[in-house]
Amino acid sequence: MSKESWNMAATLCDSCKTTSAALFCRADSAFLCIPCDGKVHAANKLASRHARVWMCDVCERAPASFTCKADAATLCVTCDRDIHSANPLARRHERFPVVPFYDPATAVSKVGGGGDNDNDNNDHHFLLDFDVNVAGTEAEEAEAASWLIPDPNSKSLMDLRMIINRSTCLTRSIHTLI
Repeated sequence: MSKESWNMAATLCDSCKTTSAALFCRADSAFLCIPCDGKVHAANKLASRHARVWMCDVCERAPASFTCKADAATLCVTCDRDIHSANPLARRHERFPVVPFYDPATAVSKVGGGGDNDNDNNDHHFLLDFDVNVAGTEAEEAEAASWLIPDPNSKSLMDLRMIINRSTCLTRSIHTLI
């Protein structure tokens, strides 16, 4: 592999080329830092209507495509696939398509759009503010539960320990008799 393929540095801003990009403008196909976004998209009325999305929180190299509610992260397609195929619990995370924002990046927070001009019918939230009921089969539930760490103080776990201790004592007694 070439040395370049191991470079995991964040994508640089296409405008200033000195700062890491914070967002991606689809209309311009440009990675921009927040100060450059303000300059570029304040230039004229047409540019101010460009849809933009934040960069992936994990790799910082690609535009985010999904928001994972459990991880509180925005993820590109590749990072979403890698992270959410890791184990049964990760597969159950609620994920939503990223909704682009149109306001200046300085006025939009990653946790829900809007800025000073925010009103009650703000329809460009970055993270969605609703729950989706994700139901799984019994097999999926059991597999996911197997990844959970048991409560060491639970009565059923204490009963299990007592049974194991008794069977160990019984086994020792049998071996001493033989």
